[in-house]
Amino acid sequence: DGGNIQGDVTAVAAPGGVGVQFTIKFSNLPKVGGPFPYHLHVNPVPSNGNCTATLAHLDPFARGEDPKCDAAHPETCQVGDLSGKHGAIPANVSTWEASYVDLYASTVEGIGAFFGNRSLVIHFPNKTRITCASFESASGSAT
Repeated sequence: DGGNIQGDVTAVAAPGGVGVQFTIKFSNLPKVGGPFPYHLHVNPVPSNGNCTATLAHLDPFARGEDPKCDAAHPETCQVGDLSGKHGAIPANVSTWEASYVDLYASTVEGIGAFFGNRSLVIHFPNKTRITCASFESASGSAT
C-alpha cells in the first residue's frame, strides 16, 4: 500500500540570494489518503524518530493556520507551509518531484525563517504525521 516514504529534499539559497530553491523527490508514497500536505517544522526529529516532537509548523511571525494559506498570496502564509504555497503531494502517485523557489524561507542562520536546524514533515490531510526528517548541512548548505 505504499508507505515508508523515501526521498530527498535539497534546499539552497536561490539565485540572486532571495529565498530558497527547494528540489524535492519522494517515492513509495501511500496509495490512499492524499493529497499529502508537507511543512517545515520548528524542531529537528529526535533520535527516537518521534515526528510529534518536531512541534508546530515553522511560523516565526505567529500567523497561525487559520485562515488557510492562499497560494495566490504566499506572503500571507506561514513560512513553513510549503504545500500551502506550492501545492500538496498529489493523491494516487507512488513518486513525486517538485522544484521551486520559496521566497519566505531562508538559508541565513539566526533568523526565524532559517530552516536548516529544523525538519520537514509529511501529513495526511487530517494532520496526522506520516513521516519526518531533519535537515542536515552539506558543504555549508542546509539540505
